[in-house]
Amino acid sequence: MATEVTARKAVWRHLLETPAVTALVGDRIYHQVRPDGAEYPCVVLFTVSSLPRRDLHDVAWTETRLQITAMGLTEPSAESVALAVQQALEGFSGVMAGALYVIDCQVGAVFPDYQEESGQIHYHVDVIVTHK
Repeated sequence: MATEVTARKAVWRHLLETPAVTALVGDRIYHQVRPDGAEYPCVVLFTVSSLPRRDLHDVAWTETRLQITAMGLTEPSAESVALAVQQALEGFSGVMAGALYVIDCQVGAVFPDYQEESGQIHYHVDVIVTHK
C-alpha cells in the first residue's frame, strides 16, 4: 500500500526542488522545529489545519493551511528566503512533488517576527494549498 503524500510533504519536496530556495537554504527545510545546531538561514514547515471540503457525494478537495517560517540571523537574509518561498508557491497548480494534485496554492500573508530573546528574525509565510 502506498504512503499518502500530505500537502506538507509535497510542499517540502517542492521547496527542495526550487533552485531559488535551495540557493539560500540548501537542504535546511525542517518540519515543526529547527533542530538544535542547524545553520541559518533555514525554513520550518508546520501544518496548521487540513479541512476536507465536500460536495454532494464525498470529499471533493482538501484545503491545507501551512505556516512556513523563514529563519535568519539578519532581516535581509530571512526576508530573501521568505520571498523565494512565496514565489515558489504563489499560484502554483498542477502536480506538486510528483504526487499531489494541487488545484491552487495561495500565499495569504508574509510578515516579520523579531525574536527578542535570540536576536533572530523570522518571516512567517501563511499558505493555503487546495488539493485532491
